[in-house]
Amino acid sequence: MPKPFMPADDLRDCAQGWIAQRLSEMLEWEPFIRDPAYVTELHAMRIAAKRLRYTMEIFAPYSGGGLDSLVEAVKQLQETLGEIHDADVLAPELAGQARRELAPLVTGGETVGAAGRDLESVVGLAMAAAAQQRLRKTLYRNFVSQWRTFRKGGAVETLQSGAYMLASEPAPKKAKRPRPAPPALTSTEPEAV
Repeated sequence: MPKPFMPADDLRDCAQGWIAQRLSEMLEWEPFIRDPAYVTELHAMRIAAKRLRYTMEIFAPYSGGGLDSLVEAVKQLQETLGEIHDADVLAPELAGQARRELAPLVTGGETVGAAGRDLESVVGLAMAAAAQQRLRKTLYRNFVSQWRTFRKGGAVETLQSGAYMLASEPAPKKAKRPRPAPPALTSTEPEAV
């Protein structure tokens, strides 16, 4: 775990420090990308990517647009990892429900006959679980491709170096409409009855 970064007086140093720290936290999970069976680790990488993205979004208004494409790239990684996690949770849940539906037929006990269980729903649950498994494989391949692009495109080096060229002032904000003045109070004394 990297040493915690303490905010600096200079906005550029502060942004570079926080972004580099969050990037480092995400990169800790990089060795687990090589194997799709690292379910827990890929989910942890998604959380680290989310933290990096949110940190980048805080400083993006001061970057003169230099962080915009990097924020989008991290967002794509985070979202794909999130979809992978959804499939990792849903496929076993569907398969488990199919197993629970079949349990009385396979474990013995009281004979329920062909009318005793809705086998069509079991088939549907199994097919839905298999569809999630196929989707997960596709999402994982997409994620690996996105990661390679992120790495080879120099995003890591740019974020580590602070070369996203922070501007000294935030982007101009949209002008707000002036609020109407509150009504004037005529008296602070209660009315006599």
